[in-house]
Amino acid sequence: MCLGHHEEARTILRQSLDLAAAIGNTRAVVATGLNLGDAHRYAGDVQAADVLYRSALNTARSRHPELVDFALQHTGKHLMERGDLAGAQAHLQEAMRLRIAKGDAGLVESTQAALARVELLIGQADASAADRPAPY
Repeated sequence: MCLGHHEEARTILRQSLDLAAAIGNTRAVVATGLNLGDAHRYAGDVQAADVLYRSALNTARSRHPELVDFALQHTGKHLMERGDLAGAQAHLQEAMRLRIAKGDAGLVESTQAALARVELLIGQADASAADRPAPY
């Protein structure tokens, strides 16, 4: 995936996700679903990415609360990239609360950086809207 071989990454990750589901390893289903979502996102397939992120987040919420912050982080970054800034901000703020509670400074820092980017984009969108002339 990092080398830009998105199709190959998606094939391997889909096989991994199917295997994890077949053996009932829901932790692996969450982690692999997030990675497969990333592979689709990087390849520009936002609809498939959206389905995968939401599925991973739902599974984390219902089966593995210790993974919810990771699913929120991935989903929030996806939402930011597709322009849903309010959704991204909400997901990342929830991830931040969970990561602060975990006490992992590296995870908190990662979420702070993503939140700062979303807040910058929101500020830019607000400024752009204020600069537009009022419609008649």
